[in-house]
Amino acid sequence: MLGFLWTNATIKILVGILVVGSIVYYDTQPDSTVACSRVSYVPNRSIVYNCMAGFSAASLKNPYKVPVYTTITSSVRSEAWLTSIGDVETAKTIRKTLGPPVVIGPGAFMAVGSGEGLVYIQSSQRFLLSVVWDVPNVN
Repeated sequence: MLGFLWTNATIKILVGILVVGSIVYYDTQPDSTVACSRVSYVPNRSIVYNCMAGFSAASLKNPYKVPVYTTITSSVRSEAWLTSIGDVETAKTIRKTLGPPVVIGPGAFMAVGSGEGLVYIQSSQRFLLSVVWDVPNVN
C-alpha cells in the first residue's frame, strides 16, 4: 500500500498540485491598498503616517480655504503617485493609469501645489510618511 505513494506518477501528481496551488494562491492575493495610520498630527502644520510595506494610500486634506503648498516624504526610499480623492487604483494598474512614480525618501520629496489629493505609495518595507503644509501668513 505505501509503495503506491512513492511511485513516480504519484510524486509528479503531488508536485503538480503543489505548483498549481501555489500559483493560484499567490495570484489571488489581494492587490488592494492598505490605508496608512496616523501617528502624529499638528493641526494645520503637519501629519505623520505609519504605512505598511507594499501598496499603501494616504489622504491629503487641505486645512485652508486656499491652495497650500505641501511636501510629502518618507523615511525609506519609496515610489509615490498623486491622484484625486475617490480614485481607486491597484498595484497592477497604477503605472498604466497614472504613469511613472515620484521617488520619495530621505532627501527626496513630492510637492503638491493644492495640498489635497490621494497619495499611493509603494515600498518594500514599513515606513513613516510625513506631510507638511506651508502655512500662509494669517494676520
